[in-house]
Formats: sequence, structure tokens, C-alpha cells
Amino acid sequence: MHLHGLKDYERGKLFTRLSLLLWLDRENRFGLNLRKRLFDLLRTLPESEYIKLSSMGYSSAFQSLNLWSGFSH
Repeated sequence: MHLHGLKDYERGKLFTRLSLLLWLDRENRFGLNLRKRLFDLLRTLPESEYIKLSSMGYSSAFQSLNLWSGFSH
């Protein structure tokens, strides 16, 4: 998983926790469709100088990761 290379302070950000949830639910075994629900929720974030994906730990290239492929903001 791509998270193993993160520094300690980066592991505490929201991106890491959401990535772990996506990884745990990658086969949608419980029928939660967590991936779609999470992507839909993140897409509703308002454009703001105070609310940014980067401040949540998202890198500029996170969409190229298999876990996050298909997400667009």
C-alpha cells in the first residue's frame, strides 16, 4: 500500500484514514459502496481557501493511486 512511505505527521491526516477505509472496503463485501459515497462526499466540498484537499493530506497526484483512481473534484 502507498501509505507505508508516509512520514509520521502525514499519517495523522484525514487522507490516510480514508485510504485505510477504502482499502478495507475495496471489495464492497458489506454492500456499503463506501467508495462511491466517499467520492460523492468529497466532491461536495466547497471551493475555499480554507478547505483544501491538500490540507487533509492529499498530494497532487493522489488520483493516480489505484485506491483513488476515478475520483475527480
